[in-house]
Amino acid sequence: MKVLITNAYSARNKGDAGILEGMLEDLRGNSVFRSARITISSADFPNDSGRYDCTVGPSFHSLKRTISSNPHLQQLYFLLVLLPLSLLWALGYRYTKTDLPVPRSLRGLLRMYTETDIVVAAGGGYLYTRSKTKGNVVLLSTLLSFFFGVLVRRPVYLYAQSVGPFAAPLQA
Repeated sequence: MKVLITNAYSARNKGDAGILEGMLEDLRGNSVFRSARITISSADFPNDSGRYDCTVGPSFHSLKRTISSNPHLQQLYFLLVLLPLSLLWALGYRYTKTDLPVPRSLRGLLRMYTETDIVVAAGGGYLYTRSKTKGNVVLLSTLLSFFFGVLVRRPVYLYAQSVGPFAAPLQA
């Protein structure tokens, strides 16, 4: 069995690293997942590579950071490039098993989803917003990591989550 853990933040954040380590221990303690090949999709890729005893790859969050350190440019890149290309790729894969051409770094992430048996969103408290406008993009890029699994027909599970508050009714 192959498991993809999404929404890992950073091993440099000791609290988030502890949640992820506990999650890995919990999964491996279950007979169903004991011999599973686990991959982590990290927002701090490639810095998190080698920090866990499993494969670590990019996430939608880490890919948007490759374009610029400016958060506004990152949001534009996500909305204008990553989101539409990911959705088109998912539809092509879902209905025709076609591997549409996308940038290599994005293709690697998208294939992580298609090569897994289940998607599990890391536990934690990241499903919230502080801003009525900026929060929309941040929340959308977080939710894409779950929704993409659904688009490519993989079961998606949310590990222990703290949800909210949200800054705008639309976000809730």
